[in-house]
Amino acid sequence: TQGTRRQRFSWNNRIVMGTNQCSKILETLMSESINTTTTSTTTATKPSLIVLARDLHPPTMLVHIPPLAQQLGIPLLLLPGRASIELGNALNIQRTSIMMFFPFQHENQGEEEEEEEGGKSLDPIDSFVEFVKDQIPVSTT
Repeated sequence: TQGTRRQRFSWNNRIVMGTNQCSKILETLMSESINTTTTSTTTATKPSLIVLARDLHPPTMLVHIPPLAQQLGIPLLLLPGRASIELGNALNIQRTSIMMFFPFQHENQGEEEEEEEGGKSLDPIDSFVEFVKDQIPVSTT
């Protein structure tokens, strides 16, 4: 059952769900960004989008996520209403309060990837993330 549970929270290292898993990733990224005095390379990949449901009780469980996302420069989408239950239903789980989307890691092994005219990947997760990021208003602060 360990493998089934892991698969529930991470699909091919592209989508990660759950408060603990997402918090660990953000905290690792923050510590790496603070400790990069000699090298500028990081071992962890930065998420391209964080989706956060506002209907979590108690709301203090995820209060640390928006400041971390802002410091790391990761776009954050806040979902209104009963988003955690509706998103959970769509994913065939009870509920989910936070999701992180990671970019596709290209492995150049001689395989040509299918591309659009603009040179962008046709990967459905990346397409969704780009669509959502285009809809998020840019803050002027």
